[in-house]
Amino acid sequence: MRAERTEQFASAKAASQEVEGVLAAVISEAHAQDVLRSAFIGIIDHGFDELTVRQLGILFLVRDEKHAISDIAEKLSISISSASRSCTTLCTKKLTRSEPNGHKRMISLSPKGEAMIGRAMTTIIQKI
Repeated sequence: MRAERTEQFASAKAASQEVEGVLAAVISEAHAQDVLRSAFIGIIDHGFDELTVRQLGILFLVRDEKHAISDIAEKLSISISSASRSCTTLCTKKLTRSEPNGHKRMISLSPKGEAMIGRAMTTIIQKI
């Protein structure tokens, strides 16, 4: 009888821990959805709604350091010509700068692009 109760207790404890794990995952998922929702709202609020997903990816990629067009293409898994067209559009919108470096064009954020990314990141971080 005692062994049976011990086994039932162990089984109940394991079930309780499993339920706690599921609840934690649900809460984490809900928080992640809220953060993503806030991120999209922050992006739209700060003028990113006029950009394509590819252009947005380039902005976030070059926010910390300069990248060559070929590196951007490789990291985003797009063709060099697509990366070049997107970077040209971003330069036209004055969100990035293009500087020659030998045979390569190096892309970096412009002050306008830095301000836009900074405002969006602040909005996102506030929600985390």
